[in-house]
Amino acid sequence: MRVLIADDHRLIVEGVKRALEEAPDFEVVGNATRARRCCPLVAAQIPDIVLLDLRMRAPTGWPA
Repeated sequence: MRVLIADDHRLIVEGVKRALEEAPDFEVVGNATRARRCCPLVAAQIPDIVLLDLRMRAPTGWPA
């Protein structure tokens, strides 16, 4: 499974990434620590799963 991780806490991103890289069925294809980077990464990488922080801080002008 191709996984993209999106969370504004780098420690969470790195921990989840490390755990998934040890699992044989998962490939981390990208990560985003800013909301505005998430959608372009999804479009570019076409992951099977997006692990998304639903409370990720939105950039100014974006819906909360």
